[in-house]
Amino acid sequence: MKFQFARVVVIVTGLVPACSSSRVEKIAPLTFEVLGADTPRTTAQGTSFVAPKDWKIAVRGAATLLEPPEAGSRMALVDVDAKDADAAVAAAWAAYGGQTRKLKMSSARANREGWNDTRFYFYET
Repeated sequence: MKFQFARVVVIVTGLVPACSSSRVEKIAPLTFEVLGADTPRTTAQGTSFVAPKDWKIAVRGAATLLEPPEAGSRMALVDVDAKDADAAVAAAWAAYGGQTRKLKMSSARANREGWNDTRFYFYET
């Protein structure tokens, strides 16, 4: 039986990086849709969520990207199947287009509300 460790990894970046590095320039430009109402959506593998009114949404491969109306931040919902949390986070960053933040620390989180073996990841901003 295959154990599915991580289904969706959420990456939140405090600042959307400027597109000046050669790595970023190789990624195709995104076309965002502005949502006029709270809108039910699904990720690339079918995980459902509600995208908020006035937010922007785009999809790049396995990553569903959301931007709030206020400029300067972005959230990515990424479906992954991984053996552990570290592998899930690495796969999510790869789907996002590469890790843009330096890992500051990660730590285990206590089991709660049916979630087991979870970890927090903190990045320098």
